[in-house]
Amino acid sequence: MTETKDPSAGMSLLRALGIGGLALVWCCMELTVRCAGETSTADAASTQPPADPAIVVQVAQLRAADAATDLAAAWKANDRRYIAVMGVGVYIPGIDQATLGPDDGMRVIDHTSDCPRNDTEEALDDLAKAYATKYNTLLKQRLAMARAAAQRAADPPADPHRPVPQDSMSSRMP
Repeated sequence: MTETKDPSAGMSLLRALGIGGLALVWCCMELTVRCAGETSTADAASTQPPADPAIVVQVAQLRAADAATDLAAAWKANDRRYIAVMGVGVYIPGIDQATLGPDDGMRVIDHTSDCPRNDTEEALDDLAKAYATKYNTLLKQRLAMARAAAQRAADPPADPHRPVPQDSMSSRMP
């Protein structure tokens, strides 16, 4: 017995998902095809593409990088952007992205991916995420301190010679 498929079933799925849902489904299918088995087995190491020299250099730089020192230099240069990495989309490790404001910027670490093709790219992704998490956590703390200091500076200081208003109830008490 042969099975017949209703062509309208596919159209109803497309209507239900909408363009955004369809794009997400396509992206997940593409990711599955690209990543299928590339680095998941021991045999994959022998079939990995050679490491890009630029990525090898970038891995070495990230291994030597110090997030606190780099943040101090960026702060001095008035750079308040978070560091992001690429996955299925761009994300900022160590930060709840729902809390970001419209003025919060970011810069993406080059060559990061959710689908590394070899051990060097996997090392880059791991190092980039760890570095970005530390950097972003420190930046968030520093921004909070700077905002608190700006708020204190904006609030007028209390006048020590101004009389303190008394509560209406306390003035009636004997």
